[in-house]
Amino acid sequence: MPTTRVTRRLNLFILCAGIVSATLMFGMRAIYAPGIHFGIVAVQFAVICLSAVALGGWAARSGSDERRLFATAGLLLITPFALFSLLAGIGPPGGQTADENQLRYVVLLISSIVVGGGFLVLREALRKSGEEFYSTLGFAAIVFATPAYITWGGVMVELFREAKLPTAGEAQAWHAAMTDLTDILLFFAGVLTYLATAAFAAALARKQLMRRGASIAMITLSFIALGFLATRGLKFPNPDIVFQHWYTIPSFIVSIPAVPWMMPCMIGIVLLWRAGNEKHWSAD
Repeated sequence: MPTTRVTRRLNLFILCAGIVSATLMFGMRAIYAPGIHFGIVAVQFAVICLSAVALGGWAARSGSDERRLFATAGLLLITPFALFSLLAGIGPPGGQTADENQLRYVVLLISSIVVGGGFLVLREALRKSGEEFYSTLGFAAIVFATPAYITWGGVMVELFREAKLPTAGEAQAWHAAMTDLTDILLFFAGVLTYLATAAFAAALARKQLMRRGASIAMITLSFIALGFLATRGLKFPNPDIVFQHWYTIPSFIVSIPAVPWMMPCMIGIVLLWRAGNEKHWSAD
């Protein structure tokens, strides 16, 4: 599916706009009529998927194995933000039904698996292209982050499933203990994901698949986020307390489960752009 540079830029703009729209509508609480909700979900999901394929995702089916791996990694790394289309109107935790929260954590659980898979595919692509050092460091981080995310997400899904049962009130102490455990898992999963992002950004710059300035910016942001996350500690902060002081807000933001996946999503967009560049792969 070769395209002109103007068309590719248009696809890039549409993809970025779709991702931003899906993320914002996920983060804002709103009650939609069923038909309107279905329409929003369908349009957002279709826009993100079709523009991603048009930008470079089509290369996952053609060309060298290296090119196909980069395209596949790009598709996987943006997938969580396509899945967020399913959560339009749910908003931040608080006031949702048990079913809504269960759906939230099912989507986050699937997203954590997809992000982990995307980084693993990217590591193999970089290894084939001759980059071993930084991609191995990133692999070491994500291979531990993903199980932590999966365990966190699985426990949260089960907690909200049990919240719908008639006997839910009898297990409050157990629920509190499990919530403390999930806070710890989420902390370490976030730390490792930020480290993995920095390592893979360095690897991509080394292979000239990402501009050096963009790589340095991503690495810097990863370590800044890591620093804010460290100041948060193992316990997820209470929003009612956090927003009383401006200086505690950054540590809360970097703790939100989907935030560590934002820079991997940017990496995914870069990979799709590169995979769809016919000139870069003209020797295939």
